[in-house]
Amino acid sequence: MVSRFFSCVSSTVWFLTIAILTITGLTAIVIGLVGLGLYIPTSMNYYEYTKSTCSVISHKYEDCQHGNTISLDTCFSVMWSVEYILQNSIPDRYIFSTITEIYIDSTAALEELRNYPVYTNHTCYYRTTDTANVQWQEPLSRIPYLIMLVVGFSLTGVYCIVIGIIVLCRRRKQ
Repeated sequence: MVSRFFSCVSSTVWFLTIAILTITGLTAIVIGLVGLGLYIPTSMNYYEYTKSTCSVISHKYEDCQHGNTISLDTCFSVMWSVEYILQNSIPDRYIFSTITEIYIDSTAALEELRNYPVYTNHTCYYRTTDTANVQWQEPLSRIPYLIMLVVGFSLTGVYCIVIGIIVLCRRRKQ
């Protein structure tokens, strides 16, 4: 009777261990795949942008309107007319473009207008393949997604090794 009890407990513990390890392993695979899926486009996008200094020439602030009525999802558009120099161009080539950002809250839009006033210079980023495409924010870094990729696939490798060891030990006992 006691041996049956310990046999049942042993089987239950073994089953729970395998189940927990499998859930952990599948989670690690998902983290690795998500990291890989986000790393590739972010990495390509990151290298397409070059840092420059934009001079704000003018700005415009308005409600996002569709026809004559404001949409149910009220938004506010801020547009800055900017001028910047293409990096490493001989002779210096000036580009005139517009940075447009949409905000849900009018106070956030007005705050951004205060952050980038007319006749000031600020760091901006333009796309090297489309020089008229310019933005204030630095493109997303690929490093967090690289960390997800490495951690996820490393844990997947550890999972495979641990499962392999457990299966080998279990077979030797039988």
